[in-house]
Amino acid sequence: MDDIVERAQDSGFKKRHDYHGDTRHDFSDERVIEILKNPDAVYHSTGTAGTFTFRQGDDIVVIDGPGNTQGQAITAYGPSGIKGDSGATALGGKPTGPGAPVTHEDIVNGRIPAKDGRFQPPAVQIR
Repeated sequence: MDDIVERAQDSGFKKRHDYHGDTRHDFSDERVIEILKNPDAVYHSTGTAGTFTFRQGDDIVVIDGPGNTQGQAITAYGPSGIKGDSGATALGGKPTGPGAPVTHEDIVNGRIPAKDGRFQPPAVQIR
């Protein structure tokens, strides 16, 4: 986690090859860096992937946990971007509509919709 924040302090972050925060959600790299630099909270998933979720306000950035893509951004979303196709599939509405807010309660209670009607696993706040 510290490496991710340190990299963001230098105005950078790594994206996984299938990252879908920018073009699908119209979420700028600058907003991602802002969230990583100064999160309101950081969470660690209880799921097998062990992802980290950085939250600032109602926006989040999801970072890969242990493995060969550790520390790389998977996605970013919230009201600072648009739903995109995947968000509209998970939440309903139009892909061009604003992204849904993501709250602390959504993260710790596993209420963030994922594709195919599933939800992201609950996470524990670590910062």
